[in-house]
Amino acid sequence: MPRILLDGSELDIAVAPPTWGGVLDDVDKRLAEAGRIVTDVRFDGLDEPAFREPGTLARPLRELAILEVLSGTPRGLMERC
Repeated sequence: MPRILLDGSELDIAVAPPTWGGVLDDVDKRLAEAGRIVTDVRFDGLDEPAFREPGTLARPLRELAILEVLSGTPRGLMERC
């Protein structure tokens, strides 16, 4: 399993899902509790702008060394766009 960072801190997932989509589901649930959303994702240091596309969601975690997830508020994302 890759090293998973959420906003720069190690993210502990008890049972690692086999795909990026499984990690995203877990992260989405955690962030929703704080009113935040996933805004950016990097796979091994490369930005992945299509992180919610079906092909990307199916990407196996075993292919990755480092998975970085950044979050923000919906308003902050809207202002940035």
